[in-house]
Amino acid sequence: MIVKPAHEDASLGIGPESVVTPPPDPTAFARQVEHVADRYTDVLAEQFIAGREFNVSVVALPEPLTLPAGRDRVRSRSGGRPGGS
Repeated sequence: MIVKPAHEDASLGIGPESVVTPPPDPTAFARQVEHVADRYTDVLAEQFIAGREFNVSVVALPEPLTLPAGRDRVRSRSGGRPGGS
């Protein structure tokens, strides 16, 4: 699972401790939910899918303009990126 703020952007509030495994370690999961709730109020917990994450913004000017894609990086507890390069 990944536990993160429900209303933040570009991986704000996501760190190595955000990726948790409910069983067999429910205390780590509960601790992370409490940490995010204390700081950001609304919490989103969802299945963690290994891989790269991209962020694409669209600005609505007179005509919509797509900005260049950005890549977010989240590191695992072991120091590597969880799920890819």
